[in-house]
Amino acid sequence: MKRSLIMVLLAALSMVAVTGGADELVLTEQLKKVLPQNADIGDVQPTAVPGVYEVTVGSRTFYAHSNGEFLLVGEMFDLDRNVNLADERRGDRMQDALAAIPESRMIVMGPENPKRVMTVFTDVDCAYCRKLHRDVPALNEAGLQVRYLMFPRAGLGSKSYQTSVSVWCSEDRVDAITRAKLGQAIEPKTCENPVAEHYKLGQDIGISGTPTLVMDDGRIVPGYLPLQALLAEVGISPSE
Repeated sequence: MKRSLIMVLLAALSMVAVTGGADELVLTEQLKKVLPQNADIGDVQPTAVPGVYEVTVGSRTFYAHSNGEFLLVGEMFDLDRNVNLADERRGDRMQDALAAIPESRMIVMGPENPKRVMTVFTDVDCAYCRKLHRDVPALNEAGLQVRYLMFPRAGLGSKSYQTSVSVWCSEDRVDAITRAKLGQAIEPKTCENPVAEHYKLGQDIGISGTPTLVMDDGRIVPGYLPLQALLAEVGISPSE
């Protein structure tokens, strides 16, 4: 997040101190008054630390002291569980967002009754996305279902975006995305498609690179993992 927006947040929280009622509602209302109109203010809720609130703005998580004098920009860990609380909350938000997308709006590869499910933000022109795609048959064989969401990093209207739309509009989407990731030409097609929705979701949740792997327990793993490392990550043994 830009420094200017952090400074605005600091100013907003100072205003809360003046009101004398620093709770979730007051924090939210004060933030709305000073942040840009397009700022996406999410949850404002108390943490397990007395007097400290979690503030979500867009894809970023901040921690604010209840007296309005301090804004913490960084990471907070639950040492008992060895968990990054910001990452945990981001995973929760991602799970909620993915639950709202029917599989008919994804490209799904793998068994109907999988051992585990992994959702991937992918770019048809991304080299590491192509490496991951070559592993998909073995991942499927091991019991991992792969669900693709399209995330053309060059943005809406780019060549990657147009290819993604053509893939979605193809009669056989699995074949089309395989050919696209092999660098083969895909017949240009248009139809009603979810590519822009996938891209916006990725931006809203803070996806910046591809592939980004989202496990079915909410964990987010940025980047490519080799086959065996990925199976280990989801707790599947190839011999099962």
